Amino acid sequence: LANHNAMKSIIKQHPDLPPDGKMAVPKFWKPTCYGPVGVRYFLGNHGDTLITPEQAAQVGSFSPNGLETIFISVASYRDPECQPTVEDIFARADHPERLRVGIVDQRVEGDTSVPPCGQPAVPCDQDPE
Repeated sequence: LANHNAMKSIIKQHPDLPPDGKMAVPKFWKPTCYGPVGVRYFLGNHGDTLITPEQAAQVGSFSPNGLETIFISVASYRDPECQPTVEDIFARADHPERLRVGIVDQRVEGDTSVPPCGQPAVPCDQDPE
């Protein structure tokens, strides 16, 4: 935040934050299989070119039946609709086995007012559909 006093106020409200408000985040994913310059260079030289179908096939994944998978990214900040949204993604899919869902579920530790996004309302072993 540009307003230093506002940042101090936010930090006071959340004692689990570091005193300076700075949080550590992991480095960008950089697998070595794409060479020393990384995946961004491999996938179009940092935006200079479009990737080829052959390059795209190398970074994709396939379901057990050999079909390409579909990745869906979900970002949630204490969203009570996140859980039903994820369930709806699978319920509406013609081929749910091809879906891969990545969820960033930002929550306040110990807050039970919002259900965890990645946890189904009814466990899969009780309701596999």
